[in-house]
Amino acid sequence: MPEDHETGNQLRRRKGNEMRAGLRPYPKYPAKKVGPNFDENGKYIYPEGSGFNYMERLDPNSEWGGKVS
Repeated sequence: MPEDHETGNQLRRRKGNEMRAGLRPYPKYPAKKVGPNFDENGKYIYPEGSGFNYMERLDPNSEWGGKVS
């Protein structure tokens, strides 16, 4: 191993210390999703009728029975 080798943990610690000291900028992440499929809070809007009721999907005549344990 070279003398200046840095493990992943050392790299993350060094970058974190540099960010806190103001030597490195913090990464910018998108705060919320935008577009026609998202509401004003950035949450996904599911299409009408895309979900299902779990209790309606239970089949009492199935091999495993209809009970949920």
